[in-house]
Amino acid sequence: MHQKGYILHCFSRYHEGKCLIFIIGRFENGQTFGIFEDRFKPFFYIRASEHHRAAKTLTKWSITPTQSQQKSMDGECLLKLTIADPRRLKLLADELTKAKVRTYEADLKVEKQYLMDLGLRSLCQIEGRRQQGKGVDHLYLNPGLSASDCEVSLHSLVLEPFFEKEVFTSFAISSLAASNQECELLVEFSSPQESEVLKHLRDFLIDNDPDIICAWRVQEDCFLPLKKRFDLHNMPFDLGRHRPGKWFLEKGYRGKQYSIIQGRQLLDIEQLMDHTWERYPESTPESIIKDVFNEEVPASGKENCAPRSQLLSRLLRRKNLVELTYSRSLLTGLEMERCWGSIASFEYLYIQELHKINIAAPTLGTDRELRGGNPGGLVLEPHAGIHKNVFVFDFKSLYPSIIRTFNIDPLAYNRARQQEKAGKTEGLIHLPNGVCMDREKAILPKTLKRFFASRETAKQKGDELASFVYKILMNSFFGVLGTSGCRFAQGPLVSSVSQSGHYLLRWTRTLLESKDCKVLYGDTDSVFVDLGIDKELTFEEAMQCGKEMQSFLNNELKRHLEEEFGLESHLDLEFEKFYRHFFQPSMRGDDSRGRAKSYAALKATSEGNKLEIVGLEAVRRDWTDFARNLQTSLLEMIFAGKPGQVIEEWVQEQISLLKRGELDAMLIYRKRLSKPLESYVSTTPPHVKAARLMEIVPKVIFYVMTVDGPQPHSEQSSAFDYQHYIDKQIEPIVRTLAQHYDFNWEKAVLNQQNLF
Repeated sequence: MHQKGYILHCFSRYHEGKCLIFIIGRFENGQTFGIFEDRFKPFFYIRASEHHRAAKTLTKWSITPTQSQQKSMDGECLLKLTIADPRRLKLLADELTKAKVRTYEADLKVEKQYLMDLGLRSLCQIEGRRQQGKGVDHLYLNPGLSASDCEVSLHSLVLEPFFEKEVFTSFAISSLAASNQECELLVEFSSPQESEVLKHLRDFLIDNDPDIICAWRVQEDCFLPLKKRFDLHNMPFDLGRHRPGKWFLEKGYRGKQYSIIQGRQLLDIEQLMDHTWERYPESTPESIIKDVFNEEVPASGKENCAPRSQLLSRLLRRKNLVELTYSRSLLTGLEMERCWGSIASFEYLYIQELHKINIAAPTLGTDRELRGGNPGGLVLEPHAGIHKNVFVFDFKSLYPSIIRTFNIDPLAYNRARQQEKAGKTEGLIHLPNGVCMDREKAILPKTLKRFFASRETAKQKGDELASFVYKILMNSFFGVLGTSGCRFAQGPLVSSVSQSGHYLLRWTRTLLESKDCKVLYGDTDSVFVDLGIDKELTFEEAMQCGKEMQSFLNNELKRHLEEEFGLESHLDLEFEKFYRHFFQPSMRGDDSRGRAKSYAALKATSEGNKLEIVGLEAVRRDWTDFARNLQTSLLEMIFAGKPGQVIEEWVQEQISLLKRGELDAMLIYRKRLSKPLESYVSTTPPHVKAARLMEIVPKVIFYVMTVDGPQPHSEQSSAFDYQHYIDKQIEPIVRTLAQHYDFNWEKAVLNQQNLF
């Protein structure tokens, strides 16, 4: 008999001379399962050529290495070392490292090593006899396990606890909302007796048996404080699905503690919101829910747990955060708590592919070369001014496409180095930065090919969730290749990707200029082009022109890569948008040069024209609402061709309104504290000065400039310094625009004629 299910949690313990592996999950039929495995022995590898160097240490430890089919990435045979106790195995690996013996896979967690050995990710098929379990419906002892596909529905809850002066006084739990508008409040409990609240929480969670528990700052503000309160009352915390009364604290990155509940996943809503790539005024439930739903969130308190848990549940559903995490878990093979880690995801995928061809991964730091820095994306010199009829072309998924095209990959790099050492360089791929890759399609390009195809299928089906998961995972591959925490990181690999991007951007500019086009700006994967068209284009004409140029560019790129490198192009230069008007500001202090990363444009769409602003004050949160609205309005007037006199008079009117106090509500600055207040010693920025006037200091300071200096907005006691706002907010914006449009900034701001 066999069953299919999702692995929620896999962990290991050493007991009575054996390494025990525990797996807990949920079947596709809704029942839960547990697996107990005691046959697995942890291991790692060393190079056969370094056996003599390791011999003394191995003799001391009474360890005899065995032959292995595995090889290193540069093709050398490896020997396998096995010890049942993972702690002793780590000590042995550390001692061998001190003896200058290179190790392989010595730092993999035992449970991950076990799953990788079986080629498992998140879904599995179980074959074997079972019995009734404690904490789970069915328990298996040493069953057969294999990879599988199935659909499993997980049970999720949203917990809102309240601690009053560290005492746990109340909580509420909601189900994950079934829609954007409704969710079910499952329990709300409060009592002056903390032990009653603790017991009620524990009993409810055990009876309800969730797979996933979500909370805001689920570790710091929820389960780590709960651990202290249970310990204080000498109460068992029987929340997990295994070993009653047991739960674990582990140390993660930089020694930070986090709680592990056996058989369940704890998801931090604050961290999940970071993965949406959306930004909010503050990283708080109050700020985010206000922005998303335009609803006020009641303050954290004994009486407000229920509405807060329901609002958080709605937020999770609106942003699909649990589904997004589950999808990423299926793709990477990692548990939901850990699947957002870019390095962990990359390594799990890559090591499993290595194992298929009998290659072992290096231990972190082994066989690695991280010389030099990683050059960022290339920025082509901007042409300051106001331009019309600008076409934007963008390389779709530039870095993943470069990796596919040029076969950039840790294994391909290692193989090329071996050929270079043997003097066989003729058949290698010679990249623009001089680094070589082997031509045999390697793991990373093959993986990306699969992901590109899967993403395209998801997009055709309208599955935006799956498409997003593939996109962010593919884009993360470039970053990990240059990160010291990744075992596969190599300086030449990451520089090969970025410098190939530089090469392609320059090549594109040269090609366009050979056709009498003017490249106004370029940044990493985009080029902004004046094709030399003077007449006003209809939307349809612009689209047709852009598509024709797109086809020409891609055909030329395909031909160039074939002739120059002997490669098939997987790059796609896409016509992204057409700007009727495009404004690039000058550098501050240097009017002759354009300012990179900053522009405004009037984008043509089938519904009409739309203003787009990037990098300018109008989209910066550290500028006031007044300044942002001022710049936006000025840009709209300029793109509409308003006369200079009209603009000057409008600015004068805004200054009059400002001085009369009619715009006071729009004069608030906001700035995040990047470090503790006491750490600001050498300089004291305005928001720090304002923060030092507050009794309770939040992470984000809202302040205003007064005649007595910066003051917190909530505690303002002095009159506004309107001249500050004219000098520091209005004048810089108006001067920048007046450099490229026919109006006088001095007349607009100072209300006087230019004497010169």
